[in-house]
Amino acid sequence: MKCTDLIISFRDFISNSWENIKLFYENLDEEEKEIFLNDWLQANWEILVERSICETNEFLEVYGYGADCNGQSSRVIYPEILPTHKITCKVKNNELVKDFMTDKLIQIENVDFMGFVNFKNKYFEIAPPFDFILLSSDKDIVLSISDIEFYFEKMEPPR
Repeated sequence: MKCTDLIISFRDFISNSWENIKLFYENLDEEEKEIFLNDWLQANWEILVERSICETNEFLEVYGYGADCNGQSSRVIYPEILPTHKITCKVKNNELVKDFMTDKLIQIENVDFMGFVNFKNKYFEIAPPFDFILLSSDKDIVLSISDIEFYFEKMEPPR
């Protein structure tokens, strides 16, 4: 399975599951709800995407804001492990792409994927239908998933 297909399947899974998990967090305050959702997203990222795309002793960067359930680590499984690989994004056909945060056309190359989001009222939120992606950058960049292809890349070892 191509990386793009796998990442889009993860998006479909979290989108389709979203309503079903509300029962588990509906009585939590906003901060606890955010922690719960980040843990849930990270756990599923590790189980579904990482295990599907990585070989033995390969691990992905965390999804979104990562989990809070293991203290200093943002991982759920193997909290002591450092990432060896990441998911990057490239614009289809190397064209300019609309950044919904600035409403401008921009050029991106090999930008790190952070997670899926929804975009409304000029800001993103972690909620379905997850038709947008948040990119890891010095500022928030939000793009439509229809403009992007995903790639699995080895990270440079820490120096």
